[in-house]
Amino acid sequence: MFKAEGNVVHQVEVKTAEKNKDWVYALQGINANDSIVINPDGKLKDGDRVRIE
Repeated sequence: MFKAEGNVVHQVEVKTAEKNKDWVYALQGINANDSIVINPDGKLKDGDRVRIE
């Protein structure tokens, strides 16, 4: 998973709890207010600059 910090992304490892019917809960790696990249293309890499929308 990629997490945005300012306009730079960092690849982070996320530990999750078991999935229930509708949700997957992140236990480590990201927090509730973090900006994450949804559907990154295959070219995104750690340290790339991005534009947050």
